[in-house]
Amino acid sequence: MLFKNMMVFSVLVASVLASPTPDPKKKSKSKKKNEEVIAYTCKSSVGEFDIEEAWATDAMKEAGPLEGVNAFPFVFTTTHQFPEADSRCNEANQPLLSYPINKDGSLILKANSNDPTTPVRVAYLKLDGTTLCGVISHANEDGSGRGSGELVPCV
Repeated sequence: MLFKNMMVFSVLVASVLASPTPDPKKKSKSKKKNEEVIAYTCKSSVGEFDIEEAWATDAMKEAGPLEGVNAFPFVFTTTHQFPEADSRCNEANQPLLSYPINKDGSLILKANSNDPTTPVRVAYLKLDGTTLCGVISHANEDGSGRGSGELVPCV
């Protein structure tokens, strides 16, 4: 009996320890029933908006690790930190790449890379092109959605 009780206790402890820790990033319900979505909340002069982490990851994969010759992705430098990101994202000597996306998460294709109507960029490590650091947004946005001014991390 003691062995059986110890086994039940061990299973309970193991299941608690194996539970995932909550992600500090914002979570919201998606349109699919009971599905959690991780999103970055960006702030600009016209208000707040969310960018889903999946959108940012898709944009990073689309852009790849090589710097664009005349367009995106381009090298991005910042003094801001990405607190939830890989520690390499916050190293002063680690170059990041930046790729634009629209507020609805749609990609800005390289053929349309001069599209000025987005204040949002995905930031990721140039080193490997696969490590997402976060999402950044222009602090200022005009009525047509054009971003300008400082780029700041979304949280």
